[in-house]
Amino acid sequence: MSAARTSPDQIGLRDPGVEGGADGDRQRDRFAGRRGDAERSDTVTGARFHPDFVPVEGEVVVTPHKTFDAFHGTNLDTQLRQRDIDHVIVCGLTTNACVDSTGRDWVEKGYDVTFVSDAVDTFTMDMHRATIELNWPRYAHHILTSDDFVAKLA
Repeated sequence: MSAARTSPDQIGLRDPGVEGGADGDRQRDRFAGRRGDAERSDTVTGARFHPDFVPVEGEVVVTPHKTFDAFHGTNLDTQLRQRDIDHVIVCGLTTNACVDSTGRDWVEKGYDVTFVSDAVDTFTMDMHRATIELNWPRYAHHILTSDDFVAKLA
Protein backbone atom coordinates (compact mmCIF):
# COMPACT_ATOMS: atom_id res chain seq x y z
CA MET A 1 0.00 0.00 0.00
CA SER A 2 2.89 2.35 0.66
CA ALA A 3 3.88 2.13 -3.01
CA ALA A 4 0.36 3.07 -4.11
CA ARG A 5 0.31 5.98 -1.70
CA THR A 6 3.15 7.72 -3.52
CA SER A 7 0.46 9.29 -5.72
CA PRO A 8 -0.71 12.66 -4.40
CA ASP A 9 -4.40 11.70 -4.69
CA GLN A 10 -5.99 8.66 -3.10
CA ILE A 11 -9.71 8.03 -3.15
CA GLY A 12 -11.35 5.08 -1.39
CA LEU A 13 -14.88 3.83 -1.79
CA ARG A 14 -17.03 1.83 0.59
CA ASP A 15 -20.67 1.36 1.36
CA PRO A 16 -21.11 1.79 5.10
CA GLY A 17 -24.54 0.16 4.93
CA VAL A 18 -23.02 -3.31 4.80
CA GLU A 19 -20.36 -2.90 7.46
CA GLY A 20 -21.38 -5.21 10.27
CA GLY A 21 -25.01 -5.55 11.31
CA ALA A 22 -27.64 -7.37 9.30
CA ASP A 23 -26.33 -6.29 5.88
CA GLY A 24 -22.77 -7.34 6.72
CA ASP A 25 -24.03 -10.65 8.06
CA ARG A 26 -26.10 -11.18 4.89
CA GLN A 27 -23.04 -10.52 2.69
CA ARG A 28 -20.93 -12.89 4.79
CA ASP A 29 -23.61 -15.59 4.69
CA ARG A 30 -23.99 -15.26 0.90
CA PHE A 31 -20.27 -15.91 0.42
CA ALA A 32 -19.89 -18.61 3.07
CA GLY A 33 -19.25 -22.02 1.58
CA ARG A 34 -20.25 -21.03 -1.96
CA ARG A 35 -16.86 -21.97 -3.29
CA GLY A 36 -16.24 -24.86 -0.94
CA ASP A 37 -14.27 -22.67 1.46
CA ALA A 38 -15.62 -23.22 4.94
CA GLU A 39 -13.38 -20.46 6.31
CA ARG A 40 -14.90 -17.87 3.99
CA SER A 41 -17.68 -17.07 6.48
CA ASP A 42 -15.01 -15.78 8.88
CA THR A 43 -13.07 -13.77 6.29
CA VAL A 44 -15.70 -11.92 4.26
CA THR A 45 -16.87 -9.02 6.36
CA GLY A 46 -18.97 -6.76 4.16
CA ALA A 47 -17.38 -3.49 3.19
CA ARG A 48 -14.84 -2.79 5.89
CA PHE A 49 -11.43 -1.57 4.79
CA HIS A 50 -8.69 -4.15 5.21
CA PRO A 51 -6.32 -2.87 7.92
CA ASP A 52 -3.63 -2.27 5.28
CA PHE A 53 -6.02 -0.04 3.29
CA VAL A 54 -7.58 2.11 6.00
CA PRO A 55 -7.53 5.66 4.64
CA VAL A 56 -4.97 8.00 6.13
CA GLU A 57 -5.40 11.70 6.76
CA GLY A 58 -5.95 13.59 3.52
CA GLU A 59 -7.34 10.65 1.56
CA VAL A 60 -10.90 11.02 0.31
CA VAL A 61 -13.51 8.35 1.06
CA VAL A 62 -16.57 8.47 -1.17
CA THR A 63 -19.66 6.98 0.42
CA PRO A 64 -22.26 5.60 0.10
CA HIS A 65 -23.09 3.91 -3.15
CA LYS A 66 -26.43 2.13 -3.24
CA THR A 67 -26.36 0.23 -6.54
CA PHE A 68 -23.98 -2.08 -8.39
CA ASP A 69 -22.16 0.91 -9.89
CA ALA A 70 -19.90 2.82 -7.50
CA PHE A 71 -20.49 6.06 -9.42
CA HIS A 72 -24.27 6.10 -9.07
CA GLY A 73 -25.45 8.44 -6.33
CA THR A 74 -21.94 9.56 -5.30
CA ASN A 75 -19.62 12.42 -6.13
CA LEU A 76 -16.86 10.01 -7.15
CA ASP A 77 -16.69 11.24 -10.75
CA THR A 78 -16.37 14.83 -9.51
CA GLN A 79 -13.67 13.87 -6.99
CA LEU A 80 -11.64 12.13 -9.70
CA ARG A 81 -12.02 14.88 -12.30
CA GLN A 82 -11.14 17.63 -9.80
CA ARG A 83 -7.83 15.86 -9.31
CA ASP A 84 -7.28 15.20 -13.05
CA ILE A 85 -7.38 11.44 -12.39
CA ASP A 86 -8.14 9.52 -15.56
CA HIS A 87 -6.83 6.05 -14.63
CA VAL A 88 -8.67 4.00 -12.02
CA ILE A 89 -7.77 0.72 -10.35
CA VAL A 90 -10.73 -1.54 -9.59
CA CYS A 91 -10.90 -4.30 -6.97
CA GLY A 92 -13.43 -5.49 -4.39
CA LEU A 93 -16.71 -7.37 -4.22
CA THR A 94 -18.49 -8.73 -6.26
CA THR A 95 -16.57 -9.57 -9.44
CA ASN A 96 -19.56 -10.12 -11.73
CA ALA A 97 -21.83 -7.38 -10.33
CA CYS A 98 -20.42 -4.35 -8.51
CA VAL A 99 -16.83 -4.56 -9.78
CA ASP A 100 -17.86 -5.29 -13.37
CA SER A 101 -20.64 -2.65 -13.40
CA THR A 102 -18.36 0.01 -11.98
CA GLY A 103 -15.59 -0.80 -14.46
CA ARG A 104 -17.97 -0.62 -17.41
CA ASP A 105 -19.32 2.74 -16.28
CA TRP A 106 -15.82 4.13 -15.77
CA VAL A 107 -14.87 3.10 -19.32
CA GLU A 108 -18.01 4.78 -20.66
CA LYS A 109 -17.08 7.94 -18.73
CA GLY A 110 -13.67 7.98 -20.40
CA TYR A 111 -11.45 6.55 -17.67
CA ASP A 112 -8.55 4.15 -18.25
CA VAL A 113 -9.62 1.10 -16.22
CA THR A 114 -7.32 -1.48 -14.62
CA PHE A 115 -8.83 -4.51 -12.90
CA VAL A 116 -6.81 -6.42 -10.31
CA SER A 117 -7.97 -9.97 -10.97
CA ASP A 118 -6.92 -11.56 -7.68
CA ALA A 119 -8.24 -8.66 -5.59
CA VAL A 120 -11.89 -9.37 -6.44
CA ASP A 121 -14.27 -12.12 -5.41
CA THR A 122 -17.81 -13.32 -5.98
CA PHE A 123 -20.20 -16.11 -5.11
CA THR A 124 -18.93 -18.88 -7.40
CA MET A 125 -15.73 -19.58 -9.32
CA ASP A 126 -17.77 -19.87 -12.54
CA MET A 127 -19.09 -16.32 -12.13
CA HIS A 128 -15.63 -15.10 -11.18
CA ARG A 129 -13.85 -16.72 -14.13
CA ALA A 130 -16.50 -15.75 -16.68
CA THR A 131 -16.25 -12.09 -15.71
CA ILE A 132 -12.45 -12.00 -15.74
CA GLU A 133 -11.94 -14.16 -18.82
CA LEU A 134 -14.94 -13.17 -20.98
CA ASN A 135 -16.18 -9.73 -19.92
CA TRP A 136 -13.12 -7.74 -18.93
CA PRO A 137 -11.00 -8.41 -22.05
CA ARG A 138 -13.78 -6.80 -24.11
CA TYR A 139 -13.49 -3.38 -22.49
CA ALA A 140 -10.80 -3.16 -19.77
CA HIS A 141 -7.62 -1.30 -20.54
CA HIS A 142 -5.56 -3.54 -18.26
CA ILE A 143 -6.12 -6.74 -16.27
CA LEU A 144 -3.35 -7.39 -13.77
CA THR A 145 -2.68 -9.62 -10.80
CA SER A 146 -1.86 -7.85 -7.55
CA ASP A 147 1.81 -8.87 -7.92
CA ASP A 148 1.92 -7.36 -11.43
CA PHE A 149 0.19 -4.22 -10.19
CA VAL A 150 2.63 -3.74 -7.31
CA ALA A 151 5.59 -4.36 -9.66
CA LYS A 152 4.32 -1.59 -11.96
CA LEU A 153 4.21 0.81 -9.00
CA ALA A 154 7.87 0.19 -8.18
